[in-house]
Parts: sequence; C-alpha cells; structure tokens
Amino acid sequence: MLANLLSRFLQGIFVLFVLFTITFFLIKALPGGPFKSAEKAIPEHIRVKIEAYYGLDQPLVVQYGRQLKNIVQGDPGLSLRLEGREVTEIISQAFPVSLRLGIVAMFVAMCIGIPLGVIAAWKKN
Repeated sequence: MLANLLSRFLQGIFVLFVLFTITFFLIKALPGGPFKSAEKAIPEHIRVKIEAYYGLDQPLVVQYGRQLKNIVQGDPGLSLRLEGREVTEIISQAFPVSLRLGIVAMFVAMCIGIPLGVIAAWKKN
C-alpha cells in the first residue's frame, strides 16, 4: 500500500515536471513576448532594460533552469501584468473564491450526478 502511494506520488511529480517543461517551451515558441504588444508601444531601450530585469535576455536554457528552481522553491516571481505584485500574493487573494466555487460546483455535480446514476442503473433501457 505504501509502495503504491509512493509510486503514485512520484508519477505525479514526473507528470508535473513534464507539463511544466512542455508549457515553458511552448510559451517561449510563441511569436512576440510580454513586452512586444501592439497596443502599447514601448521604446526599444526601455524594453531592453525590462527584459534584462526579468532575465528574458538570457539563453532559453538559463531561463528554464531559473524558472524551474523558482517553482521548486515555491517562488513563482513577480507578475508581468500587475506591476510590483508577486504571483503568490495574487493567487492567495483568488484562492478562497476559487475554493468556494469548486466546492459549490462539486456539490451541484453530486446532487445531479448521483440521482441520474441511480436512475440509469435502475432503468437499464
């Protein structure tokens, strides 16, 4: 039993690692970047400074390693959209609402799904 739990836990860690890696490289493969928006024209010298500040001027492997280290340490960094706010702060503000919504959705799904499952099992056709 304990070996099965450990195996499942390690499989989960591996799946998270693979998902992180695929997501990271797919996002980096997209054209443009977070500071190359058509709606806001940022002067080139300011964009270069901002990219240097966030480490986006580093090689892709260095960016990947730094991001992976930060995620493992539980520090996703600063938000690029909300200036001066950490991602953990933004998540911690939204988490209670998301948790409440998830609980209500689970309750509604169970209230509808269980009776429908019983009816489906009772009346086979």
